Order: sequence, then C-alpha cells, then structure tokens
Amino acid sequence: MTERLSARVGFFIQGAVSKNQDGPSVPALIGPAVEGLAELVDSVTVVAHEAPPNARDQEEVADYPLKPQRANIDVLSLGAYGSWRDYVARRERTKRVIREASHGWDVAMFRLPHRRIDALFAGNECPRVVSIVLGYAPSFARVVPGPRKALQIVNTMRTEITLKKVLRASRVVLFNSADAAEQYRSEVPEPLLEPWSMRHARFAHVASDRLNTDSPNIMLCARITRTKGVFEALEVFARIKKRAFPKAHLHVIGDGDARVEMETRAAEQGLLDSCTFHGWVSAGPGLFSLMRDMDLMLHLSYAEGFPQAIWEALAHSVLVVCTPVGGIAHGVTDEREVLLVQVGAIDEPVHAVERLATDAHLRRSLLRHGFDRARASSVEAGCAAFVKQIAKAWPELRRVE
Repeated sequence: MTERLSARVGFFIQGAVSKNQDGPSVPALIGPAVEGLAELVDSVTVVAHEAPPNARDQEEVADYPLKPQRANIDVLSLGAYGSWRDYVARRERTKRVIREASHGWDVAMFRLPHRRIDALFAGNECPRVVSIVLGYAPSFARVVPGPRKALQIVNTMRTEITLKKVLRASRVVLFNSADAAEQYRSEVPEPLLEPWSMRHARFAHVASDRLNTDSPNIMLCARITRTKGVFEALEVFARIKKRAFPKAHLHVIGDGDARVEMETRAAEQGLLDSCTFHGWVSAGPGLFSLMRDMDLMLHLSYAEGFPQAIWEALAHSVLVVCTPVGGIAHGVTDEREVLLVQVGAIDEPVHAVERLATDAHLRRSLLRHGFDRARASSVEAGCAAFVKQIAKAWPELRRVE
C-alpha cells in the first residue's frame, strides 16, 4: 500500500519557475517529480527563481506545465536572477521570503546539487529537512577557463560546503546512484538508493526485438556538449552506416554548446541527410513517442551522475550502448541490461552495435531485463519510496485514511 502524508512540502529545485493563468511551470527535468509528490502529500510549493529571458541551461527553462492542474501545487518565486552587484541585497531578500514561507511547511525538500543553495538553506525555518541527490559530479567540473576562474573556484567550494550542511541536516536523503551515495557517505551513513527518472509509469513500451531492420533508428539523448561524448557518437554512427546499416538514421535529442559543431561535422561527413536534430524535447508524450520508435541509444559520456535518459530508453525497449562512468556502472549491468564500452573508444561501440545486429538472443535478453529494471525507475516508484521513508522518519505525518 502506498504511503501518504498529511504534510505541506516546500520543494527547493535547481532551476526556474513561472506562473500564468494556466498554472505553474517548472523545468522538465523535475516537473514530473513535483506531480508525483503532489499525489502523495497535502500540498507542494516549488521554490525557485524566475526563468531568465536568455536562459540556455535546460534546468533554467520553465518548459513543463504541471498537469493535472492541481490546486495543491503552487510556486514561490524568488524573483529574477541578478548579478554580483546586487548579490547581498538579493541574498537577504531570499532569506526573508523563505523564512516567512517555511514556517508554514511540514517538510523542506532540497533537490541537490544546487548552485544557489546557500541562501536558500540559510533562510529555511522548517525543522524537517529531506534531500534528493540526482547524480554526482565534483563541483570543480563546473569551473571553466577564463578571467573569472578564481571567483568560480571559490563559489563552487562554498556550494559544496553548504551542500554537505544540507545533507547533514536531512533526516532522509534519496540518491539516484550508488556513486553519489558513496561520495557523501560521511554526511549520509544510511542513504535511500532508488532509480529516478522523468517518466510517469504510464509511459512505457514493450518490444520483443530491435535493430532487426535495414534502416534502424539510432538515438543520442543528452545535452549536446563535448563531455557527453557527442562527437564520438557521431563517428560511431558514421562507421555503423558504412559497415552494417547503410540506411540507419541518427536522432539527436537535446541541445547545448556543441550542437553547431556537431551539425557542421555531420555535414562535412555527408551525414546531414541521415541525421535529425530535434533540439531539446521536454519530458512527456513528445519525448516518449520519439523513444518508442528508436532501436538503439548511444550514450558515450565522459562524466555523469546517472543519466535519466538511460532509464527512459530501457523503459521503451531501446537497446543501450554506454560508458561505465559515474553511477552507470552501479545502476545497470553489462550484458544484462546494457552493453558497456570504454570511455573515448570508437571501435568498441561500433563492434558492440555489430554484435547486437547479429545476435538476436542477446538483443532480446537485454530488452527483457532492461525493461524489467526500468520499471522501478518511474516517477511514481521513486516518489512512493521517498515518501515511505519520510513517513518512517516522522510517523506523525502519516495520513490517516
């Protein structure tokens, strides 16, 4: 039986919010989780800044209208993002707004990592604190070369210090990968380890076989950045077309600072007619309809927490060839749900695809076990597990039906 709480939840997300006459919107990366939590608690107040007009980060685009339009979901806007010049004033305002609102909450929930967590945590007055850690990457991975590098280093160090404070204050912490849980073992000795995705349980598709036609659809679903291995994926696709599937088509789902260069390279190799660049597609029917038609996903990343796209692909019976970085090697098993290949390799993923093309038994085994594994990653499953642990920590919040 699914546990439910008599609780008003304040949910600090990494990203942006907006609200109009049709209701609130949040980033697609967290929107389904807000809906899932709202089914199990009295109310959810999403706390975040407003979307900047020139937002490029997918987490700062409020592109997911929360549905159904529930009366128990609201947003608390902290205003627009500012600059260093008004940092002190904005920080004090943020703390004041949160202090006033958090007195009325039963649970304060933090989505981590969170670049602006310092002022948010400093203003929180709700005594029951829980956290969701979606992936882990060292803070310094965000530091980029440039004249402000020293300032960025200091800022990321402060973020990590505050993140650990939040974790130590949290009675319940859900991690979506064993890699992240291990990184913060000293702050969270007893973590809750659960898969986490953007997919409601109703979005799933069973296919008995894939990659069994002469014109397969191959997918890349990630931020289009160099660290996601997108150029390696393009090269692997080029070799697959030459050696195995001349009519194969590559679907690139996502956006990022390497997209233009990726399109340029595809044109230089004569692949542009065999590639479709869909751009960023929000979680929901549009994304999952695309996935239903895919045969294979290449995810050749150099660094990860645990990419949610792997769970979405497995839940739609898509074969997955990926690198064992971050939490991937802990979350899925080579030759059971996925095929793992070395980081930076080209020949190895090509051989993996060729192997799948000729081994029907392996394909069907991966599809079967991958689908079974992914069922536990739905929004409903993740929220139910989290709420159950919160009820265990604070029994007084259990809803009496």
